Amino acid sequence: MLLVSDSSPFLLSCILADNLVGKVYLVGAGPGDPKLLTLRAAEVLAAANVVLYDGLANLDLEDYIKTKLFQGKIATQVVFTGQLKSEPMALATGSPRDSSHIKMLNSEPDSESDSESDRRVLLEASAYGSESEWISVGKHGAQRIWNQSEINDAIVHHAKLGKVVVRLKGGDTGIFARTGEELERLVNESIPFEVIPGITAASAVAAYAGIPITHRDWASAVALVTGHSQPSDGGPEADESLDWGGIAKFPGTIVIYMGVTTVGDWSSQLIAQGKTPETPVALVRRCSWPDQETVLCTLGDVAARMTPASRFRPPVLVVIGPVAHLGKPFDWFSRRPLFGKHILVCRPNDRSDTTVDQLESLGATVSAAPALSIEPPLSWEELDRMIARISQYKWIVFSSRHGVRSLLERIHALNKDSRVLGNCLLAGVGPSIREELEIYKLSADYIAPTPYGAKSFIEGFAARMKASTNDFRRNKASILIVGNNRTDPYLSDQLSAMEFHGKNDGERYDVESVCAYQSIAILSPAPQIVNKMRHGIIDYCIATSPAIAQTLIQWFGDELQKTRIASISGAVTQIFRSSGITNICEATEPSLAGILSAILADVSLSLDKTAKES
Repeated sequence: MLLVSDSSPFLLSCILADNLVGKVYLVGAGPGDPKLLTLRAAEVLAAANVVLYDGLANLDLEDYIKTKLFQGKIATQVVFTGQLKSEPMALATGSPRDSSHIKMLNSEPDSESDSESDRRVLLEASAYGSESEWISVGKHGAQRIWNQSEINDAIVHHAKLGKVVVRLKGGDTGIFARTGEELERLVNESIPFEVIPGITAASAVAAYAGIPITHRDWASAVALVTGHSQPSDGGPEADESLDWGGIAKFPGTIVIYMGVTTVGDWSSQLIAQGKTPETPVALVRRCSWPDQETVLCTLGDVAARMTPASRFRPPVLVVIGPVAHLGKPFDWFSRRPLFGKHILVCRPNDRSDTTVDQLESLGATVSAAPALSIEPPLSWEELDRMIARISQYKWIVFSSRHGVRSLLERIHALNKDSRVLGNCLLAGVGPSIREELEIYKLSADYIAPTPYGAKSFIEGFAARMKASTNDFRRNKASILIVGNNRTDPYLSDQLSAMEFHGKNDGERYDVESVCAYQSIAILSPAPQIVNKMRHGIIDYCIATSPAIAQTLIQWFGDELQKTRIASISGAVTQIFRSSGITNICEATEPSLAGILSAILADVSLSLDKTAKES
């Protein structure tokens, strides 16, 4: 058995030096929504050293891969055996130039060509680590489109450096993606590859726009047609000319890809070849994206609807045939209650936070700009001291789910486990604390009743203690509050003042507090968030704590008047009102469910008002 340690990059490079070559994955990114990515595509993207992505691939995919799919999942080792194929998911979280997690077992491969190639790929992927380089080869913003020969050259260049290369394409690899030209080059260069399909736009339109491109009564066949009939990459080759006469007579649904700039040509050709101007047409732009648009028209007026191209910008899919106008009753996507609403979420990055997912499931476009960063305490000394005698506490009270995580992870870092909490009762100010405890296989003994929060905690806790028999003793630290550098002293003050019936009547609890983590305000959001707020693009801004409210005021000031504030509680609302910001909808209970209900009610009220005014 050969172990490659984290201090032996030279040994690793020697292993790779013999016939050094990477592997190329040609991957379909799907129509736009990152969640429509296949599992295999997600695996290889997570392990890629280089990603060459085109103009139709969602730019959020990189963040989605790194923060949603594989966050916090550290592979402890990668084991190579005889027939082992690539396991990029296991390699996704190694640190750059860190080979400490590679373990090679001496065994004879049954297939040298496959196994040895994959072995080199995996080793090199581990050597480069999880920090991948994402390179745009299509038009995102002002960047020019690369021609196909330049893309081919880049794929080969990085593969010959021994890297894991992903060529990421919008939609499916086999539908108008020029995959064949890239495969020819890879074969000629003897570079190993794998092709991973994606959901093509025509299938996505059938699902997300409610247009059944096949229908028992109207269409038993589908033709996929490219709208390009001229060189599309600046090279000498031209796309094969199309038989528009044959296409016009096609007995089914015609789906045209990439047809925005050539709409005048293909629409007039179809009419000239016998298609009636009254033929139903559906234009679907940015299918599966939060801002998806659908326009219903006819073949006779489709050119006017799409010209100039700035009126209905790509990507647009054109569906031609009787099924095109069937989508309206089946359109579930745009009927979601928050469709068309842009919401800013400012909660700290949290692996267990479902705020963004729930908003997106309701149809919202979500921008995330954490107002706070969760950091370790300045020193572990105080927390470690508390942990050393934690069994002496009768109650441990958590003010947030981050406190649960910080305490438990520190306990584990000290080579202890949850057994040290065996004598303790666990409590929290809200249901998220119960959820976090359950992640660590622990149960909450007490959670504040609705509407949750510190005040509800104190009221409910006092009632519970009156109804129970306690064995608290004077001069014994009975309650530990686990908080952060911003924790309000309200909990500590109220618990310290609370009387109970112990050995003597009128005794008070001994209460201590500990800072388990820091909540640090982020000085400014990303420039694109500032621009969205300045231009009134953001419809709602969610504020779930006083600290977030204060940070938002610092970030945007009076420009917060351009949006609606979704406040989690009266205390948060008061912070905004004291700064002159009154456009607020407030949750009836301080929770994510309360926030969502407040936004939904506010949207409904706004729609009713608009309907009455019109």
